Amino acid sequence: MTSMAEQAQPNRWARGGDRGDAGFSLVEAMIASLVLTVGLVGLLQLLAVTTVMHSDARHATTATLLAQSKLDELMKMNLSTNPAVQAGGSISADVANYFDTPQAGVTRRWVVAAGPVANTRLVTVKVENKGGRVYGREQQLTTIIRQW
Repeated sequence: MTSMAEQAQPNRWARGGDRGDAGFSLVEAMIASLVLTVGLVGLLQLLAVTTVMHSDARHATTATLLAQSKLDELMKMNLSTNPAVQAGGSISADVANYFDTPQAGVTRRWVVAAGPVANTRLVTVKVENKGGRVYGREQQLTTIIRQW
C-alpha cells in the first residue's frame, strides 16, 4: 500500500527522473564527435582535390598563354627568310630553331608545314610543363599564319 506522502509526491520517473533535462550523455557526445570527424575528413579530401585541380588549371592557363605568345611571335616573322617559320620542326623532340624554354621546366616546340595557299604556313605549337599533373602538363595550339 502506498502512503499518503508517496501519493502526494508526483512520480519523479514520469518527469524524466533524476537525470535532469540538461546535458548529453557520454554516448551521445561520442556519436556527435564521430559524425563531426567523418564530415571534416570528407571536407579535407575535397580541399585536397580542389587544390590539385586549381594547380592544374593554373598550369594549363600558363601553357596556353605561352603557346599563344609564340604564335603571335611567329606571325610577325618573314615567312621567306626567317628559319623559325620554314617548313620543319617537331613537337615531340627539340629541333634547332623550332623550340625554346620560356620558363624553367617549360619547353615550347613548334612544327611548321606549308599552308593551304601560297604565302601561308600551318603552325602547331606544343607547350610541355614538367610541373603540371594531368590537365596542365601539355597544351597544343594549331593555326594558319600568312605573310603580311
